[in-house]
Order: sequence, then C-alpha cells, then structure tokens
Amino acid sequence: MLQCVPLTRGGGGRRRWVQRRAQRRRRRRRRRRRRRRRRRRRRRRRRRRRRRRRRRNRRRRRRRRRRRRRRRRRRRRRRRRRRRRRWRMRRMRRTKRGRRWRRSSRAGLWRASSRQRC
Repeated sequence: MLQCVPLTRGGGGRRRWVQRRAQRRRRRRRRRRRRRRRRRRRRRRRRRRRRRRRRRNRRRRRRRRRRRRRRRRRRRRRRRRRRRRRWRMRRMRRTKRGRRWRRSSRAGLWRASSRQRC
C-alpha cells in the first residue's frame, strides 16, 4: 500500500511516497481540540515627518537662549494659638437683689464681681 508521507515531522513542505503495510487494526481517531487564539490588536503610531526648508542667501542669526531660573517659594506656616476660655470658674450667678456674683477660683467662695451692676 503506497502512502504519501511528509518528509519533515511538522507535516509541512515536501512529501514522498512510501510503501506501507495495510493496517488491519482500525485506529481510533482522536478528536483534536481546537484552541482559539485571541488576536491582539496593535495600535500603530503615525510618525509625522517634518520637512525642513532651506533658505538661501539669508544671514544666520544666532539665537541666544535665555535660561529661566525658577525660584522656589517657601511657604511659612503661621501657627495660631487658640485661647481657651474657662467658663466653669467664671460662671455668673444672680442673687435676689439682682447683683451679679461670680464664683472665685478659691474653694467655694462667692464674691461680688468687680463689675457690679445694680
């Protein structure tokens, strides 16, 4: 039985005819799973070509490049001091006479405030 067989292992390219014995045993055909290949799209960047014009009979002018110096500005942070008022000690208390009294910092004494109003 003549068979056309590829010369290389991969199966591509040239083939040759080979005499082979007839196969009695039926080979089971293996199903090949096809792998799907994902195609990656490549983005092509277009390059712009700049055309240079040649000017004749023109005097060459030298351009002086000015260097700019960047000055760094330092920010100064101002700290604000908060004054906390202590209300607990200065709680005003009115008596029956209508005078204002304030609690002193000394232990539990009540005294008339310096700004007394009638």
